[in-house]
Amino acid sequence: MNLKEAVAVFALVRATLETKQEELSKKKLQFEVETKDLVKEVQDLKDKLALCFTEIDKDIKSKFEEDNSVKKFYGGFGIQEKKKIEYDLEVALRWAKDKDMFITLDVKSFEKAAEGMKLDFVKIDKEPSVTVPKEIKLD
Repeated sequence: MNLKEAVAVFALVRATLETKQEELSKKKLQFEVETKDLVKEVQDLKDKLALCFTEIDKDIKSKFEEDNSVKKFYGGFGIQEKKKIEYDLEVALRWAKDKDMFITLDVKSFEKAAEGMKLDFVKIDKEPSVTVPKEIKLD
């Protein structure tokens, strides 16, 4: 396929894609309108469930504080003790730098700043990239 043919196919496929995306958007909007009440019902039920769980959570934790040997409760609810680690992030970062451990490079931020920093170990080249016109002219 030569360039002229490839551009013609590209234009046709892009136009078809735009049409289909528009059709899909309309159907999504229609779906949202048709299911608005159901979505609200689902959200209301989620909110009610969260409220109920808050009460259950509070009650079970209170009972567990009274007797931490009991870990199974009514309805199959239970207590699982998980390890919780707390630390000062800045102190931990200083420690990691001192020990040269657990440090990772934020590649995206580094590459963004590297050009202005003129680092001797960074090579910056240009790479050609083809741009696509908004409107394709076939003649």
